[in-house]
Amino acid sequence: MWKNQNLLILLGGLFVAEFGIWFGVIGTLEYLQQHVHSFFLQSVILVSGIFFSIVIGPFAGKVVDQTSKKTIIFLVSIMRIIAVCAMFMAIWQESYMWVFMYSIFIGGAAAFYFPAVQSSIPNVTQPEHLVKANALNFNLVTLARIFGAVLAGVLLVYVSVTTLFIIAIIAYFLLLMSTLFLRIEEPSITSSHSSEQTGHNIKRNRSFYEILPVMNRLPIIKMILILTVFPFIFIGGFNLMVINISQLQDSSLMKGLLYGAEGLSVFIAGLTASRLTKGKNSVPLLLISCLLIGVAQMSLFLTEWRWLPVVSFALFGYVVGIFMPLSNTVCQEIIPDEYLGRFFSLKRMLESFVQQVSLLCTGVLFDWIGFHLTVIFLGLLTIAIVSFLYIRQLYKPIHYMHETR
Repeated sequence: MWKNQNLLILLGGLFVAEFGIWFGVIGTLEYLQQHVHSFFLQSVILVSGIFFSIVIGPFAGKVVDQTSKKTIIFLVSIMRIIAVCAMFMAIWQESYMWVFMYSIFIGGAAAFYFPAVQSSIPNVTQPEHLVKANALNFNLVTLARIFGAVLAGVLLVYVSVTTLFIIAIIAYFLLLMSTLFLRIEEPSITSSHSSEQTGHNIKRNRSFYEILPVMNRLPIIKMILILTVFPFIFIGGFNLMVINISQLQDSSLMKGLLYGAEGLSVFIAGLTASRLTKGKNSVPLLLISCLLIGVAQMSLFLTEWRWLPVVSFALFGYVVGIFMPLSNTVCQEIIPDEYLGRFFSLKRMLESFVQQVSLLCTGVLFDWIGFHLTVIFLGLLTIAIVSFLYIRQLYKPIHYMHETR
């Protein structure tokens, strides 16, 4: 796998892009803090990009399935460079409307980029390396999130916001240049071009919603989409939980320990994911992973115990580091290539929606019933639903082993 040049270019570009995104996030937060004094307006600007990516998700998925992935990644890089130029205008004119445009462009770019990358991985990876490739993908995103945010925050003490966006635009230029060396074999796109030449290009008229009957015929895909909700409930409230735990323990150090424990566990999971899944039915592993997420949530009830929150976040990091690569691998292997773009657009829309709703609901629950009852409620809810699915699996089993493909 490490000799696969196309895979390394694809995932290396992903890492560089994520690094640039986090420099942009920290730079945007600093700009908003300095120039936009309405918390409501700040939240509208920050959420606008995510909301826009959800709205255009169906269109993005359709385009990803009809267009060369290399072309999409190239154009998205240009789109992100334009977005950073909008931030330079915001800094120059001190106008938040340019920040709004930046958020829209970055959100729109993400709607195309991540489905394109996810649907490209099977085309540049040998089937036996697919779990490892997805684990590496998830690890690189985690690494960029941790080190990108930390490095940007440290640099901000010594440099200006403009410098952060200069670094971000350099990252996007590197992604743009790396795309030129990418080679992706796409049989579905090739067949689409052939039919175009004969005047029978059916693919171009296909709807995004054609993915729904495909999913309806695949029970494991429906289960994966249901289970995907639970990691993103935890992820949505992640930062709020970190803040509350550090306040309850009266320790600023705890913030770093919690982020570090979760990130390190994700990397360890990436190293063991392929071994855990080899020759085993994937469905029980996915269910057990989500059950352990519920256990991690409930264990935070005892957050005053000095090291227990660190263990809880480490447990979450490990199981989500197993769940995400395994679930993506199953989807990539089962769903036909011509539908992968639309499927991963739908999946990303679901993840973004759940994450934002979870952030809002977690904040409301913290104010309403407090931290301790909230984590118990969320943990019980997760365990109850996943247990029902597990019992159903015992009576109506769904089998899938990726080696059989």
